[in-house]
Amino acid sequence: MKANKLASYFFIITLVLHSIPSLYSQETKKLSKDEVILAWDFHGVLVNQEPWLMIKKAFSILWKSNNKWELISLITQAGSEAYSLNKACSSAEDLLIKLIAKYPVLKKYDQELMELVNLQTPNQGAIDSLIEMKNKGFQNYLASNIGKRSLAIMQSKYPKIFEQFKGSFIPEDNDKDIAKPCVEYYIGLRKYLIKQNPNNSQKPILFIDDQIDNIKGAESAKVNIESIHFKNADQLKQEFNKYLNLNTTL
Repeated sequence: MKANKLASYFFIITLVLHSIPSLYSQETKKLSKDEVILAWDFHGVLVNQEPWLMIKKAFSILWKSNNKWELISLITQAGSEAYSLNKACSSAEDLLIKLIAKYPVLKKYDQELMELVNLQTPNQGAIDSLIEMKNKGFQNYLASNIGKRSLAIMQSKYPKIFEQFKGSFIPEDNDKDIAKPCVEYYIGLRKYLIKQNPNNSQKPILFIDDQIDNIKGAESAKVNIESIHFKNADQLKQEFNKYLNLNTTL
């Protein structure tokens, strides 16, 4: 009798445990090229920020300067100020503007300083995915805090990246109040996409960014954004396979 009861209990428990995954693991509908917009961050996703390589390049730029010792001295003086200002800036370019306002003599080194803040190198794996998405007919948009001058520099250095975008949404005049991770940025992104095409009003946005604060900001905005917290190119491909129907071509 006890054996029969135990067998019954075991059977019921097995059924319950077996049924739980079926309640929660239903595959999410994958979105086709006409049902979603891809919004890409730039720094940390499409270009790498490798500290040691960037430092090496920075020393090369400084050494080529006509007044390298003065420039190095000024950068050293401004270093602590840059650290304290950094959190109040929407981009490295914005930081430079504030530093030059405090140290006007830096203005004559504007070209070298702009080079120093744009030393990132291409992340080829992520770029390959960007190209693949365009080739499959998905809409790619740049969604970055990059400054306008830095954007122009990067467009000149890496035109292949920017050929994949239908457009770009960046803060106006280095305005931190409408930069990521502020909710206003994502609301502005949605408005920008609707301006590009009224049909974009209801389409979900798949947002790719490497900064968790930006991911949280996107989710808080409540404008139909799904996010991918970018870690590496292989993980990005896995996430695309999870969210997107990639069995289509133009």
